[in-house]
Amino acid sequence: MLKANVLANEQELVAQVLAGNREAFGELVRAYQDRLFNAVITIVPCRLDAEDVVQEAFIQAYTRLSTFQGKSTFYTWVYRIAIN
Repeated sequence: MLKANVLANEQELVAQVLAGNREAFGELVRAYQDRLFNAVITIVPCRLDAEDVVQEAFIQAYTRLSTFQGKSTFYTWVYRIAIN
């Protein structure tokens, strides 16, 4: 049930961003930035480089948000962006 609530909240935040509410994207960033950083730092051991990868992943996610289909969690989607 918790995962369904998270997915619904993410979908609502994505819809708000697409409708022009930039602050809703900030909520997504705050929710996942630490987790994404912890995943990236295991692949990119330089802290500054890992921070850059995470920042770039969120920028890419923001610019391509209209392609997010909601078939996975937002974290999974932004994680794939960061890894690629």
